[in-house]
Amino acid sequence: MGIKEYFKLQHRLINRHLREKWLPPAVSYPLFATAFWGFSLYLFHKTDFAEYIYVLAYLFSISQLSGKRRNDFLKICFKYKDYKGIRVLENLAAALPFIAVLLYKLCFISAAIVFVLGAVLSNVSAPEKFSIVIPTPFSKRPYEFLVGFRNSFYIIAIAYILTIIAVRVDNFALGAFSLLLVLLIAASYSAQPENSYYVWQFAMSPAHFLFYKIKTSLWYSFLLCYPVFLILSVFYFRRAGVLLVVFIFGFAFLSTVILAKYSTYPAEIGLETGLILCFCLISPVLMLIAIPYFFQKSRKKLSIILK
Repeated sequence: MGIKEYFKLQHRLINRHLREKWLPPAVSYPLFATAFWGFSLYLFHKTDFAEYIYVLAYLFSISQLSGKRRNDFLKICFKYKDYKGIRVLENLAAALPFIAVLLYKLCFISAAIVFVLGAVLSNVSAPEKFSIVIPTPFSKRPYEFLVGFRNSFYIIAIAYILTIIAVRVDNFALGAFSLLLVLLIAASYSAQPENSYYVWQFAMSPAHFLFYKIKTSLWYSFLLCYPVFLILSVFYFRRAGVLLVVFIFGFAFLSTVILAKYSTYPAEIGLETGLILCFCLISPVLMLIAIPYFFQKSRKKLSIILK
């Protein structure tokens, strides 16, 4: 099977999923495109940070394409050249809607960044193991932050450096972007489902388990964000309200991701749930609906394991 056949197969699978879970493809595609465009225009109308959020939204949207098991499977099924071609085309195809909106809003630099990230990240994967043990402020329960931090500490370091640069060039928007970047990286730690044993060992009801996971993850996220928050609050004290809004959004999105993960547990987050998360990232008000929706689904899924 070559690259062309692979994408034909993916197209058929997506169409089948849409027919079973949503609406016929002829209706679903225009509906999603209209919703994406509408939410995008609303986002750019409401905030000056829209283009930064858009870059983050794109990074989150392609995170599911970079899963280790998925890419290992592709490497087994395809020649190395075809595998690289598939990964580049997948990332760039996901980038097209974001680039279209950014170009429409005349954000040429951000559009170029999205394009370059799509091409570059198709060839980059986070290292699985390190020869040294990276110290963390996190415990083993929950394990997500312990593992996630050691696989992405260099990205956190980049965010801290961007914060210092933001202060030196007096660019508060860049500093707020750095804070949001750390929050979304923390949210990504909770996106992958763990082995059912790591859930079963908690002697809690489903609701208490979910609250425990959210509470602990929020505290660990705050620990990661605190250096950025401290620097920005000292140099931009008058804009503390904006930093608070970024925190609220980041914490709400982290909670949504955790609930979304367990709403499909033990399976990974699928297309339907991933689209909802993307829309929540673009239009945060949707989290008011998504959080209770995912919470109820998560309780039902976890009740099978947490008896």
